[in-house]
Amino acid sequence: MKLRVVATAMTACALTFGVAEGVRAQQGAFDRQGIYVSATGVAAIPLGNPGDIVDVGGGLTAALGWQFSPSLAIEGEFLGTWSSGEYSSIDIGSIDIDYATYNFFAGPRVRVPIVPDTLALTAGAGIGVQIVEIEGSVSGSFFDVSASAEETLFAWQVKGGLEAPITQSLALVFDVRYAASADYAGDGTVGVGGGIRFGF
Repeated sequence: MKLRVVATAMTACALTFGVAEGVRAQQGAFDRQGIYVSATGVAAIPLGNPGDIVDVGGGLTAALGWQFSPSLAIEGEFLGTWSSGEYSSIDIGSIDIDYATYNFFAGPRVRVPIVPDTLALTAGAGIGVQIVEIEGSVSGSFFDVSASAEETLFAWQVKGGLEAPITQSLALVFDVRYAASADYAGDGTVGVGGGIRFGF
């Protein structure tokens, strides 16, 4: 009986110590300033005309920023998305379409803690350029045809999400964004994803 009590007490002490260490590691995480990098994987959901011809795809982001204050940062970000679609036509044959966007944005990022040292809301916006690449190929009974097109456009994005620090330097991030070109605002991509943010 005494051994069981001692074991229970030791377990409780270990859990308490572990929680305390975790809290201590996160303390001041939202006060940290300086250079940071982040990377996320995203599910890319095309809307508008692209959404009519390709399926949900994938993508990634990579950002480099400077945290001026606990709540405000400026960052440059790359967003790449890739989607594809396949259709069959009796008259034409099989149609394969690959759709990709390569986006380069710069803009502010705002962070508002909602649970001290534990969780924050984030929001951001950016302007930049978008490179759109479309490749299509038709495989028929008597012929194979392929074509591609590329266009560079002025673009913008808005995003919002959550940030949860693990340590003073490392945090988990989750965000939802919408990125589109200025010429075709309704033909954008919704990105939903998560990843990490590391401050130096």
